[in-house]
Amino acid sequence: MIRRIIFTVFICISGLFASHSYAGKLQEINILNGNILSETEVGPASALTGELGFNTLWVISGDGRVQKVNINGTVQAELNVGGSLTGITPFGVNTLWITNSDGTLHEVDISGSLNDEYTLGGSPADITPFGANTLWIANGNGTIQIFNIISGSVLQEFQVGGSPRALIGYGANTIWIANGAGSVQEINIFSGAILSDISVGGTPSDIIGFGINTIWVANNNGNLHKISTTSGSVQNINLGGPVTAVTGFGTSIWASTENGVLKEISPNTGDIINSFDIGGTPADITGYGANTIWVVNSSNNTNPVPPV
Repeated sequence: MIRRIIFTVFICISGLFASHSYAGKLQEINILNGNILSETEVGPASALTGELGFNTLWVISGDGRVQKVNINGTVQAELNVGGSLTGITPFGVNTLWITNSDGTLHEVDISGSLNDEYTLGGSPADITPFGANTLWIANGNGTIQIFNIISGSVLQEFQVGGSPRALIGYGANTIWIANGAGSVQEINIFSGAILSDISVGGTPSDIIGFGINTIWVANNNGNLHKISTTSGSVQNINLGGPVTAVTGFGTSIWASTENGVLKEISPNTGDIINSFDIGGTPADITGYGANTIWVVNSSNNTNPVPPV
């Protein structure tokens, strides 16, 4: 999740940088009133993170670009690794790990240069750290892969079926998976055994843990699902359009919909507290800074930044 500015030439210390056209935006949203504080031109963005570097957001795109963006709107670095990038997480010392739907995993350092590439196979969709030196990868080929960052190899691969789209480590020794086949799965990290398989329909695409024994799942069927990890009970919260991303920030849950709306939801009741029209087609969101949500919007058809 990140911001926007137009640059045609990039100069970097290391990595491959080039001029590009832009098809997406990084938006900074004030969570108190929904105002768009800034927009920065980026690639056709698919995901972002604000967890590596000071005042820095990282955006990945469907055209293979990794962009390092300062919160003031300056694109500080751009690396093109090709393919279509799907998931991003910081892990280890000053390092980002990025999944590519072409079956590769990219290791990128804090300067924006490529350290290494690894072959995973299949169609990796998301990545999360869980355990010592270990990354977990949701692969669209129906597997969950365990990758060791020291050896640079896949240690294990568990069959879960369907099309895993997103995952998170939550609870004692368990990974939770948003499976595009219409379910939310819990697996044991040691055996890969499926401990629970909760049917939610649609195509779940994002997942977070927020609150006590609670996970939240974004679904393209228009629902945000609040799921108890102890009972497996599901509360369906209709957001009025395909839900593209979900995050926890402050005391609230935040979710974006495909029809260009950012919504604030009460984690206790599931009630919609606020609904902000931000335009375009939001792809991912994250909270970063004081009272701000950052949105990577895969469409330039967004609302204008209001005049100062």
